[in-house]
This record gives sequence, structure tokens and C-alpha cells, in this order.
Amino acid sequence: MSSKQEEFMKLYNQSHARLSRYVQSVVYNRTEAKDIISETVLRVYERFDKIEKKESFIYYLFKTASRLITDLHKKQQRYVEYDEDIALEIPAKIIDTAQALEVKDLYRALSQLPLIVREAIVLYEIQGFSQEEICEIQGGSLSGVKSRISRGRETLKKIIYEANTIKIPK
Repeated sequence: MSSKQEEFMKLYNQSHARLSRYVQSVVYNRTEAKDIISETVLRVYERFDKIEKKESFIYYLFKTASRLITDLHKKQQRYVEYDEDIALEIPAKIIDTAQALEVKDLYRALSQLPLIVREAIVLYEIQGFSQEEICEIQGGSLSGVKSRISRGRETLKKIIYEANTIKIPK
């Protein structure tokens, strides 16, 4: 194995679980999610020598995945449909059955958001990226990211409240 491959695999192995959770959270079709992950790895590996700051590897990885998801979405010209099988595979720290149902309902509600809003919510709330990092991944302005997160939260509250599945604290 070459030193490029070794360095890439070391960085990728540290990021694989987060990338998989992210893609599965935004793309609910199992086959499409696997394709996005594979294509992301291939594209990032092909351009690995051009990444100047290796500590920025994860952002480059997520930005590449984000672009591929956007391209897929544009090709389909519709929102990605909710796939219960893949939603159930998304790793989560679940304490009990009631919490498992809430997580399932949350992902169902997320599937109703526009892709760019859903992606911002997943990156911020689930993946733990800062708003500045999301801006770097999604592009656009910081105020745009803040707006997407805010609108996404409000829309999720309405969807969940109307479904009456998760009790929203006042």
C-alpha cells in the first residue's frame, strides 16, 4: 500500500461512521446512500493530493457528499422518499422502545423537509458541525445556514406536533 493510500485510509477510517450516518440521514434509499458514499470516497481519493490541510479532510469529504446528494436530488427532481429500513439502520443511542419510536418519527418528519434544509439540520443537530462548518460544506452565506436551521426547526416542530407523536416541551 502506498503512503497516499495509507494516509487516506487513516483519515477516512476516522470519518467513515460520521459520513455514513450523515448520508443515511439525508438519503433514505439504501442503494442510493451506498452509491453516494462510494462515489464520495472515490472522488476524494482522486483529489487527495490537492487537499492542502489534511485536518480539513472531513469537511472536504462532507462537502463532496453534499454535492453528490444535491446532484442526485436534481436528477430525481423530487424529494428523497422516506425508507423505513434505512432509517432503522441509522445508529442512535437509544435507551428504550419509546425513544426508538421518537427517533423513527423524527426521521420521518425530517424526510418532509426540503433537501438543503434537511441537510443543514442533520449536519448541525445530529452531526454536530458548527454553522460556519455547514456554510463551508453547503456553500452560500452564514446567514443562509442560520435561516435554514431556524426554518427547519420550526417546520419540524409543526410536523411533529401535528402528528402528535413527540411531546414538545413549552
